[in-house]
Amino acid sequence: MAKKTILLISPELSPSKTPGGKNLYYLIQGIKDEYKLIAITVDDFSKAEKEIIGNVSIIKTKMGIFRQLFKHKMTHINIEETFLKSIKSKIYNILIPDSFIDWTLYGIKAAKRILDTEDVSLIISKAWPYTSHIIGYYLGKKYNIPLILIYNDPWINERSVKRGLLRYRLEFFLEKKIIDFSKKIIFCTNGAKNSYLNLYGIKEKKAEVIYFGYDPENYDYNIFPKSNYLYIVYGGRIQPEHRDLKPFLYAVKSIKGEIKIKVDLYLSNDRNIYNNIVNELGLEEVINIKPPLAYKEFCKHLRFYDYLLLLGNKDELQIPSKVYDYIGSRRPILFIDNSFGKHKEIISILSLFDGNVLVKNEVNDIKESLYKLYNIKKAGQIRDVGITKYTDFSWEISQRKFSNLIKETF
Repeated sequence: MAKKTILLISPELSPSKTPGGKNLYYLIQGIKDEYKLIAITVDDFSKAEKEIIGNVSIIKTKMGIFRQLFKHKMTHINIEETFLKSIKSKIYNILIPDSFIDWTLYGIKAAKRILDTEDVSLIISKAWPYTSHIIGYYLGKKYNIPLILIYNDPWINERSVKRGLLRYRLEFFLEKKIIDFSKKIIFCTNGAKNSYLNLYGIKEKKAEVIYFGYDPENYDYNIFPKSNYLYIVYGGRIQPEHRDLKPFLYAVKSIKGEIKIKVDLYLSNDRNIYNNIVNELGLEEVINIKPPLAYKEFCKHLRFYDYLLLLGNKDELQIPSKVYDYIGSRRPILFIDNSFGKHKEIISILSLFDGNVLVKNEVNDIKESLYKLYNIKKAGQIRDVGITKYTDFSWEISQRKFSNLIKETF
């Protein structure tokens, strides 16, 4: 019996570039032997990434002028740290729904060539970018093919996008049409799911939560910290709209010289800005700001640290994907809560594990926690968190849920 064909639509398909790519990559690994998979993506998808993905037919298109105009590699000087940052921000804020909007024509054109020759049974689109959902909706409606939407990030409720009333109404109308047409919707938090159920009147059975996961193959569990310092790490973006790093930096300054502490920050944006803050605070010998590591390299690197710094979002719509990478490492997590206790989902997840530390994002609270963690370090009492509690957060569990959801759609 021939395998059914699924068409995937996303510029992000591999774990090497973005958290969104990591999510779709691992979900694909769980179904690529069951179905024939064809993916529409952009032309910076490399040969090496194709080898990582494996048994998937990759169709590359131009990414569009807006993304091409500001394309940059994270290993070089971040464009957001130059004078072009304000220009980029202004342009992106007027593009609806996002900076991939002019990828729509390229994506549709490539997909039509496939749909005219292949018997496609299902379309799956992933946001961010939300443009992927527009392409999926157009194709699904034109060719009468069921559509599954994956939301790594919320659309209309994304707080980092500034929307006036007119833009909000336009995007609300557009997203509602896409949601109404879709067969299934996948969210990565219950907070996002409940928000969408209330906002758009979605039926409960249409929406599913599939958490990001961790891959045990990404870690060497024989590695342990060897430094005499309290050694802490953070990796990823700093977005003031969601998470604020400054109270942590001020807390470190307030205890400088009192405890032995080292912090590595692998930042994918605004490194110059935070380097300047670190220099102003006189923390150059304490805090090292570095470019981001490749995804799997970063996971392996986590084992060298005593605590993994996690900055929580200000609302329940998102859980940073690094939560699950941190969980997979088995190293204890220092969670700084930006939600004033409102983000109950992430708090409940982290509270499952002995050794994790939850603290409000206030200088004095962080300061007191760092004192306590240093004393635990001196006493030699920092331990790996127990393995038995991680089962529900492996990619294997998420892949199984994803596979079952697809079967329900046919």
